[in-house]
Formats: sequence, C-alpha cells, structure tokens
Amino acid sequence: MQLDDFKNFEALYSGTVSPLIQKKQTLDKESFLVSSAVWLEVRKQDPGILYYETHIYQEDYKMVNMNRSSRKPMFAASNPKRT
Repeated sequence: MQLDDFKNFEALYSGTVSPLIQKKQTLDKESFLVSSAVWLEVRKQDPGILYYETHIYQEDYKMVNMNRSSRKPMFAASNPKRT
C-alpha cells in the first residue's frame, strides 16, 4: 500500500467547526479528554453520567454529564383546533 491509498481525516477533528469534537466538561468545569482517561465507569443509578479516572491510583472518580442539552422541546406542542 502506498501513502496515497490512505484518506486524510484530519478535517474531522481539527479546527473550530469540526463535527467530531466533543466539548464536554467535568462537573468541576475541567475539559474532558477521553484519551487521558485510564478507567471508565457507567453506573445504572446515574444514567448519562460517565465516571472516569486519569490515574490508576486516583481515589475519587471525576464525572462528566453525557446527556445532551436540547434547546428545542422534544415534542412539538399540539395546537388546539380552532372552531
């Protein structure tokens, strides 16, 4: 295989308008990078919250809320019929 056989995916994650950038923050307002996490945990009692550690011997988990904040209502309000 030649180098030209590979596609360049840099535009997907570099730049300010990149579609694959996750701009998540911890609950302490620190930026979250999944590449720095060494341990990930999801708990049944906290849906949408990702617990992670950046060091193996870290005592407390850091938390990231992965729930999407929607700006629009999930369902459009039904308009009453006019008579």
